[in-house]
Amino acid sequence: MNDQNPEEVKAEVVGVPEDKASGLAITALVLGIVGVVCSWVIVLNFALGIAALIIGIIEFKKIGAGTSSPKGRGMALAGIILGAVTIFAAIIYVIVILVTAASFFSWLPWAQIMQNSSF
Repeated sequence: MNDQNPEEVKAEVVGVPEDKASGLAITALVLGIVGVVCSWVIVLNFALGIAALIIGIIEFKKIGAGTSSPKGRGMALAGIILGAVTIFAAIIYVIVILVTAASFFSWLPWAQIMQNSSF
């Protein structure tokens, strides 16, 4: 059979495990990207932007404290920036919709009739 005793069998270390970015950094980046892509969907843009911003800040603080891998610093920062851009774009989008709706309804002929009549 086998000539080795169980005490003689040793595990070989092939390589040192790599220090990878944490899941929070990747999540912040993905939420930021999806938030920017979906910035035209009213409720989704705010939710994704806020989530990317919060998760990115949490991960950035963990990296600063040394409890998380520093390889995720760029992803966390990108998630924070994209989350802020998504929230800003969402606010601009809502303002444009409100101004457009107000100007559209004031242009309609029946809107003037409704303003002049008293019910």
